Amino acid sequence: MALIALRITKQMKSLYVQIGMPTVLTVLNQLRQLIGQPPSTDAPYSAWPFSEVIGMLGLTLAPHHRVGIQSPWSEPPGLESALKDFLSYAPPYAGFDSMGQPIDPVPLPSGSLYTFLTGESLQPVARQGVGTH
Repeated sequence: MALIALRITKQMKSLYVQIGMPTVLTVLNQLRQLIGQPPSTDAPYSAWPFSEVIGMLGLTLAPHHRVGIQSPWSEPPGLESALKDFLSYAPPYAGFDSMGQPIDPVPLPSGSLYTFLTGESLQPVARQGVGTH
């Protein structure tokens, strides 16, 4: 069910972009600046923070120790491994369907599983008003 919820959210975010809502957010930020208010620093709805994907799928990542402050847009260590483990137990990538019946599993895609699931690259990309991703 978590994978289905993630796919529904992916479609909702895609629709959000298709109907032009990022442009509306940009205009709202410009209007805020005109009246002397700071622009919104919240991540836009269309963004995919790693914490959102981790939370939606209920992933548990190994604890890590880093010196300094880690950006919310920095890939957490072990994310790809956790995604691989998650998908290997989820139909259609597992050898059973949602009812427990044996099926031929679909092979996991090559490349980044995060990119496969969200459509977002793991490479840093400048995000207007929210730092980098």
